[in-house]
Amino acid sequence: MYVKSKDPETARVVMAENEDLFTDELVAGDVNFIKYETITEPMKVTVKTRSVQKDVPCEIYPPVDGKVRVVFETPQRAVTKGQSAVFYDGDTVIGGGTIL
Repeated sequence: MYVKSKDPETARVVMAENEDLFTDELVAGDVNFIKYETITEPMKVTVKTRSVQKDVPCEIYPPVDGKVRVVFETPQRAVTKGQSAVFYDGDTVIGGGTIL
């Protein structure tokens, strides 16, 4: 069993089996685009959700209320709220945000 999520306000910890830790997408807030002022249409890029992770293919969608939806090409394991999502175009960082 693995910790899937925590709620410090209620002291609740949700446990899950390994296969339940995979997700198809995430939402990032506090997004900062470096290469662009913003994006206005979906964009195929890669993303890292952990610093030591290999970047993986995804599609990012234009911000809505300051939040960017990220859809992975293949489900990713243990995407964690509060961590950073960093977007790449090849070797170039184009932006990133905080996983919500």
